[in-house]
Amino acid sequence: MAEFSWLEKGKLSRRDFLKGLGLTAGMVALGTPRLLHAQEPIVIGAPGPLEIFVGEGNANGVGMAIAELNANGGVLGRQLVMETADTEQKPEVGIAAIQDLVVTKKAQFLIGLFRSEVVMASLPSVAKLGVPLLITGSTYPGATQQVAKDYKTYKYIFRPMINGNFLAVHLLEFSADYLAGFLVKKGLLRSNKVAIVSEDLLWTKPVEGLLQQTLPKFGLDVVGAVRIAVGTTDYGPVFSKMSDAAAAITVFSDPGVSIPFVAAWATAQVPIPLFGINAPFQGPEAFAATQGLAEGIVQTDVGAGADVAITFRSRPFHKSYVAKFGKAPVYTASIGYDSAYLLADAITRAGTVKADAVVEALEKTDWTGASGQIQFYGENPAAEDPKYGPYAARHDSKYGPTMIYPVEEQLDAQGNKIVIWPLVWANGSFLLPPWMRGRG
Repeated sequence: MAEFSWLEKGKLSRRDFLKGLGLTAGMVALGTPRLLHAQEPIVIGAPGPLEIFVGEGNANGVGMAIAELNANGGVLGRQLVMETADTEQKPEVGIAAIQDLVVTKKAQFLIGLFRSEVVMASLPSVAKLGVPLLITGSTYPGATQQVAKDYKTYKYIFRPMINGNFLAVHLLEFSADYLAGFLVKKGLLRSNKVAIVSEDLLWTKPVEGLLQQTLPKFGLDVVGAVRIAVGTTDYGPVFSKMSDAAAAITVFSDPGVSIPFVAAWATAQVPIPLFGINAPFQGPEAFAATQGLAEGIVQTDVGAGADVAITFRSRPFHKSYVAKFGKAPVYTASIGYDSAYLLADAITRAGTVKADAVVEALEKTDWTGASGQIQFYGENPAAEDPKYGPYAARHDSKYGPTMIYPVEEQLDAQGNKIVIWPLVWANGSFLLPPWMRGRG
């Protein structure tokens, strides 16, 4: 890819941004307590599994954005407040968390949710309550497919995070251009044979299916597809099923699968490099849990988790996040951060917090975030975007090099994220796992 021309698109001066919020720089500089506190605050709920990386990241990102917005005058002259609720990755707890946020804590908007089973169980409650929800964690296409099937009921559902189909499309593009087009061609992988290794959860099924169907079209031979149940402790049989492959593409989001799998892979010195989705390793806790054994894995990262300039907002966000929290952001952190900002933008354009008016404004979103350019598909995604639209539903975030486009990053010996693809954002090159470099 050549340079992306959109990196400066949408850049606003502080004066322009404050003007859009209905304030002047003077008002902010002097402080306007009567203006800011004359009305009740706008409450944003952040539901998610707060004890693991995705829930924590979402709350961190949303909280950062809210603090910045409040420091610059709030929205419509009102301050923003974040309330959190723990979904514990359980559908019944997720439903209760939504009810608690909206009914008890008076949340007018929701940003978050992870684990597809939780999201799908919660959608009827969100629709009944009539509260706009911006999904930052879950990628299962079924959520936004509900919007397409029954717009009147589910129009409140938006997904700033790209859906699982797009994660699969991205892996296909990476596999065609980099795995087959570079690593196999240059002899860095011993053959074109790949295995697909997925956790046995709902969201991975469409990803795995699209990979199996399409990878052969790009010159890669799929020699196995293995699904791993959450709670598995013996990975020997999995490695046996992978043994004919020269590379493995993982589809992991659950730390209970991802961390022990990677640790066992490195301990056994399996001579098969790992690529693909391995979300827990976006944060340092997973790398630390393996005591550094995750060195060399390559993973997909959506957003500003790596310190590269996807947009003009990416590196400043990354720097601020690391300074505040002492670690690099995971995907839900930058998507959550962007979601709070694009929601504030939509409320400002709507001139109200009334849900239906904000939904209309959200549908017109064109926001340059830390994660990329964010727009939502309309009623007919395939007509809007013939290349990528067929993989989307109404209110999915648009995908592509000029929209949200993930990077492929490799973890070095210290757990740092080194981007290897797309080349326009790369700050390093692929290395084989340590034991395949002649070490150990």
